[in-house]
Amino acid sequence: MEIVKWTDEYSVGITEIDNQHKGLVILINELFVLMTEGKAKDNLNEIF
Repeated sequence: MEIVKWTDEYSVGITEIDNQHKGLVILINELFVLMTEGKAKDNLNEIF
């Protein structure tokens, strides 16, 4: 499940920065899934 979906609208046009932002979107979505499952606290070290 995605709470945030990457779109080209978010792109700043600099590949390295866009890739970093995409990584942040992935982390946000992973954290969201864990939160909805009640497992976020147990997995924070792995996420960050």
